Amino acid sequence: MILVIAILDDGTIMTISKDKVKPSPHLDSWKLNEIFITVASRTGPASPS
Repeated sequence: MILVIAILDDGTIMTISKDKVKPSPHLDSWKLNEIFITVASRTGPASPS
């Protein structure tokens, strides 16, 4: 029963939501090196090896 309510709720939210994003005129790319360095620098000291 809870699953049915969750699915119906998600459908309702998706139908009434609006997205006002304008597409970029050029291709966007992920800066994976920057992301990996940031994650490693933040999690490295916290995890003892």
